[in-house]
Amino acid sequence: MISRPFRGNRRRVIALYAAILMIAAATAAVFLGRHQTVEWQWRSHERQLRDALESGDGRDITEAIIFFENATGVTSAAVADEAGTRTAVPSLEAEMREWEAWYATHKACLAWDIAEQRLELRKGCDP
Repeated sequence: MISRPFRGNRRRVIALYAAILMIAAATAAVFLGRHQTVEWQWRSHERQLRDALESGDGRDITEAIIFFENATGVTSAAVADEAGTRTAVPSLEAEMREWEAWYATHKACLAWDIAEQRLELRKGCDP
């Protein structure tokens, strides 16, 4: 049975517990959402490159290459033509393996910067 002095505070205590639970759930959702976004962004760009390699139709893969170069620091041999388009080159598969190895090492330290629309390494994170 609840003691008399606590009875009046019962609603406040329940409200406090509810607020704490909601904050914890929101924090977890943000963390998981950012992680899933990193994975989604990575796989989406990777899919663009794989599709270009399989089709061999010379489609523009500039956006995907820039994404991986900016994220990893590993540059591609795919040079832009006069129109500024980059297409698949023979070394692209090897570059993709390098980018994937980098991702496997740094995955836990990556976050998606929504404002800048780019991957970033979290400060103080040691891969």
